[in-house]
Amino acid sequence: MTGNKKCLSLFVAGLVLSFFSIVEAQPCKQEKGITSNYIAQLSGYGDTLCMLTVDPNRFALNSIMRNSSLDSHTVTMETNWSAYYPGNDEYIINMTSGGGWLVSCVDSGNWLDSSYFINVKITDPCNKPQKKRFNWPEDISSEDNLLNLSTTDAVYLNGSFYFACMDGGVAEWNPEVDNITIFTPGLSGNAIENITLANKPDSLTRVTGVNATENSLIVTTPSRIWVLNTVDSSWDSSIQSEFSDSDLSFEKFESVFVKNDSLPVLYAVIKVRDQKREKWQFFKYDDQNRFWRVLLDEDNVPKAVSFGPNEYIYMLTGDNTVQVYRDTTGDTLINQNLKTVKRYSSELQARMIKKYDIDIPDLFEDILFVQTGDEYGYLWIATSEGLFFSEQEIPGISTGAFNLIKRAPKLQPGLKKTYARPGILTAGGFDEKESRSVFIYNLSENAKVTIKIYDYNMDLVKTVIQGKNRKAGNDGGPFGRSTLEREDFWDGRNSSGKKVAPGVYYYKITTDTGERAFGKIVVAK
Repeated sequence: MTGNKKCLSLFVAGLVLSFFSIVEAQPCKQEKGITSNYIAQLSGYGDTLCMLTVDPNRFALNSIMRNSSLDSHTVTMETNWSAYYPGNDEYIINMTSGGGWLVSCVDSGNWLDSSYFINVKITDPCNKPQKKRFNWPEDISSEDNLLNLSTTDAVYLNGSFYFACMDGGVAEWNPEVDNITIFTPGLSGNAIENITLANKPDSLTRVTGVNATENSLIVTTPSRIWVLNTVDSSWDSSIQSEFSDSDLSFEKFESVFVKNDSLPVLYAVIKVRDQKREKWQFFKYDDQNRFWRVLLDEDNVPKAVSFGPNEYIYMLTGDNTVQVYRDTTGDTLINQNLKTVKRYSSELQARMIKKYDIDIPDLFEDILFVQTGDEYGYLWIATSEGLFFSEQEIPGISTGAFNLIKRAPKLQPGLKKTYARPGILTAGGFDEKESRSVFIYNLSENAKVTIKIYDYNMDLVKTVIQGKNRKAGNDGGPFGRSTLEREDFWDGRNSSGKKVAPGVYYYKITTDTGERAFGKIVVAK
């Protein structure tokens, strides 16, 4: 879309308003690596993944892209990630990506000042994040009107980004021509809502979400869903807020998810009321009969949804459960709950204990499936403790072959600082294969490494590895260090395979280049 399209005024239907954008210098910072292990949101397409990360003091954006395919080795290397700090005071609500761009919606805490977004061209490594502002007319953005012009959601469609701007309607930004077009609510028959200027705007008519189909935009307000045709800028208001179950009455749309097939399919979490109380349920829209029908009850309502091939749906619920459903119900008149095909939580738990010696994360935040073949693709799960990655996920079949991508503590090269993780082993736990202590270290250059365990009297207990080739962290070592976790660990047993007695043990790391380090491991009762 271009800037010659008509905009709908809050005052006069059909009045064309002139809006423009200003690019402001940002106190931004760009570097390599993953900025935080708390990953709040995912966005991706093809072989590109973007993340929104959070630490106690700031938000940051991360991206990784490859000309061919992503693999476990590529994504675990921090040097392959680009990181962007938009500023310490920026509160990022939402982010999306497309066409080589990463865009984030910002809320500064001030309604009028928060109407802007941050963009960065991730295909250009020299490009830094920039702030771009929506310039509303003074009579619209006046404090007396109490209009909330915040950008709360964004989506990429056919070369443009579209933003949900609350009382400001929908805004389109075309990065190639650097042009912004704003479709504001008005009194026209083509307007998305009939809003009149009042001291207290109706919150149910605010544009809160946008989704993309092939050539149309699914625009969500709490009270209804509209379709914006991006070719001719016409609005379709035919999607109804009715239910197949006559006992349910509509309250509001909480979130809408769109499966972008040849014929788009709409799903939504809707707040409803029955004869007893209010509740939230997961619905699918029956386009033929123009009503919503229940697919999942309130105990299984998802907070994140991602669609796979062959009618598979990945859902993430608030209890840290990742489930795979298959929607084969079609547009039938009968309410039919989705059936669980697979649950991933137990597999993730086992994977984390066995390979990474940590418990399941406290929070699962987002899930993303990116199709790379006819029946398979990448599966990403964002958590408060890192990013899970399944390299060749087949919905309903794969058994959870996940790798965990984390921001690793920086280690100085030359074995100047090493440690064992965890530093305490429990003697009673040695019968379990996952009980082990991994040696974390970094070489200044590629070398042959030997790791030995000694008891309190410095008698040799076990040789863990002998003369194994290891890479320096800055030469392709995983997580920017030299540790090879599948070999560089001690399971609390001596060279004969017997469990050692509780006590203090020491490890010694040496190389054929003369580097060496010592450390301690405690075996508890």
